[in-house]
Parts: sequence; C-alpha cells; structure tokens
Amino acid sequence: VSRLAFVDAARALGTSVWRIVPKHVLPNVFPTVLTLLASQIGAVILLEASLSFLGAGVPPPAPAWGSLVASGRDQVGNAWWISAFPGVAILAVVIAFNSVADWLRRVIDPVATTNAVSSIACSCRYQARPFDRSAWLRSGRASLRGR
Repeated sequence: VSRLAFVDAARALGTSVWRIVPKHVLPNVFPTVLTLLASQIGAVILLEASLSFLGAGVPPPAPAWGSLVASGRDQVGNAWWISAFPGVAILAVVIAFNSVADWLRRVIDPVATTNAVSSIACSCRYQARPFDRSAWLRSGRASLRGR
C-alpha cells in the first residue's frame, strides 16, 4: 500500500508519515485485515479442536471441543451423542464464521464480487453491457431527470 499513487501524492505534498498512515494507509488496509481475520477464526477453531482431540491442546481441566469429542470416542456404540453433538457444534460455528467472512468480503469489497459475477455472466448468451452515460444523454431520456 505504501507504494500506491495516493500515498506518493501525499508524500509529494509534504504530508508526514504520521499523517499518511491513519489518513490513507489504514482505511485501505482495514477491510482486508478484517476479512482475513474473520475467515481465519474458523481455521483456528478447527486447529484447536484437532489438537485437543489428539491430546496436544488445552490441558484436561479446561473445556475444549476437541476433548469433548475425544471423551465420547469410547462410547460411540452405546452413546453416540457424546461425540456427535460437540462435533456438530464445531461444524456449525466454523460454517457460521466462514459465512460471516464471506458476507464481510462482499460488503467491504463489492468490486471483487462484481468481477466474480461478471466472469460467470460471460458464459451466458445475453450479456449485460456497461452503462454508457453519453449514449443515455443523447437518447433524450436524460431530460426527464434533474427537473
């Protein structure tokens, strides 16, 4: 980000680094960091549950989803729900965090979503054309607006 044109322009105007970072760099970095953070929470939950299941995670007196799944491993034939419900809870929470991360990505960066949708739409028979303002103004329909 520090090599982009708007940062170079701010430097050329004599803006200090302490003013460029909060004014120009952080607003452009924050959406990406927020999206990455939300998408990595699910991976961290799975990692912690896996390590706890193997016995290398949180020590036994502390509750962990992986240790709850591991505690029911011996009783799967008689009481399957001891392992199944913590496993379903892990699945639901990871899917929820990934869905929130995907929603954040769409809300924060609509250009990426538009590019993905337009690349899918290119395979369609009828393609949407970009809006041509000059052709719209020449058509005469523009006179209806702005009065």
